[in-house]
Amino acid sequence: MAKITIEQGPEQEPKYCTCCGNKTLTVHGFVYNDNNAYAVYFASWTLGHRERGVSMAIGLGEWGDGSSPEKRRSMGLECRTTGDQYQFMVIEPEQSPWGKSEFLGRMLPREKALDDIQIKEFFQIADHIIQEDPRVRAFLNQRTDA
Repeated sequence: MAKITIEQGPEQEPKYCTCCGNKTLTVHGFVYNDNNAYAVYFASWTLGHRERGVSMAIGLGEWGDGSSPEKRRSMGLECRTTGDQYQFMVIEPEQSPWGKSEFLGRMLPREKALDDIQIKEFFQIADHIIQEDPRVRAFLNQRTDA
C-alpha cells in the first residue's frame, strides 16, 4: 500500500484582508507517494474569518526533472469544520486564489472535477494536508467559544 507523506514548505509573506485588515496567511507544501514527488499544495486563510475556512489548491501529476505544467492538473477546494468533522467543497477556478496558476497545472472546473477519475486522490491528499500540516490544522481547529 502506498504511503503518502507531507513536507511543509515555507509560509509566504502575509497579506491583509480588504474587509477587516486581518492577516491572510498562505502556506504550501509537497506531497510524496512512497517517497516519490506526487503533488504540491497551497493553503490560505484569514485570521478572524474561521467561518470561511481554508482555501486549498492541489496540483497532481508529474513533478520530476523535465516535467511541465501540461503534465499535471489541479483542483480548488474549500475546507471548513462542523463539529469535529472536516468538510471539503470543490470550487470553481475563479473562486480559488490559484485558479490561474500555471505551475500547478490547469485547474479543473467544479463539474469536471467532481467527475474526475482521480477525485478520491485529491480528497485523500487534502485529508493528509489537514492531518500533517500543523499550520492548516491549527487554524481549522481553533475554538470559536474561547
